[in-house]
Amino acid sequence: MRTSHASRRRAFSLMEMVLAVAITMLLLGALYVTLSTYMTTSKIGREVTHESALARNLLARIGDDIAGQIGAYDPRGLLVPETSSSDSTSSSTSSSTTESTTPGTTTTVTNNDAVLFNFGVSGDTSTLTLSTSRAQKPRPTVNGVAPMEDISSDLRCVMYWVVMNGSEPAGLARYELKQATAQDIDFAPTNLSDQNKYIIAPEVKSILFEYWNGTSWQTTWIGSDPASEDGSIPLGPPAAIRVNVTFRRSAADSSDGPTYQNVFALPTGNNFPQKATTP
Repeated sequence: MRTSHASRRRAFSLMEMVLAVAITMLLLGALYVTLSTYMTTSKIGREVTHESALARNLLARIGDDIAGQIGAYDPRGLLVPETSSSDSTSSSTSSSTTESTTPGTTTTVTNNDAVLFNFGVSGDTSTLTLSTSRAQKPRPTVNGVAPMEDISSDLRCVMYWVVMNGSEPAGLARYELKQATAQDIDFAPTNLSDQNKYIIAPEVKSILFEYWNGTSWQTTWIGSDPASEDGSIPLGPPAAIRVNVTFRRSAADSSDGPTYQNVFALPTGNNFPQKATTP
């Protein structure tokens, strides 16, 4: 009995199997490369978006504090105090000395324990200290009666700096001192205890502050320094402050990442109005 050749079932040859496996591996490799590139690009995009949002938030927060900065007082605009009593008195204590003479003369009052609050802007390339003021919202009234609450002072001392753990930066720190007459206001932020609790952005590796005096950028600024030869007028705030924030690449990579820059103009910057004179 003859067997039909058409009914026979042939198997794949070894060459066909090798060719099919090779094509499959090429397709899987291409798919893997595509997915890997997509995942890497997505990760980089998320990191850039996160860094950009963080930089905007940090610079906006610094800008808000700079906008609320208090300018140094112009002594030419202050009234000369006069004594209200005709009796000559003299008294002294361990903390203050008061001298009074005849009516119409100047009264001199000194206090060695007084805390200087309004020093304007003070800082260098790595630290910034601001004397700020924030207007408070009025307390809501109920049936025409205001709540009996103590109103806190709107004066603040705000400090920015990068905390260092040994030789490694730990992040950008912000310290807000709400007690304007506390002794801590005279301390440098790097002298504060337990600085790590003030860190607001551990991603920041370094920060650079520069101060515009109207002609060039300065690396240091002390607003309480005298601006005139006789020392009667303080230097006051600069015209603008330039802030450069540099991020680290990642927690495992401490190399420099992107740097973001912004310039903030000070509304109280470095120009005193002339004292009004009466004809």
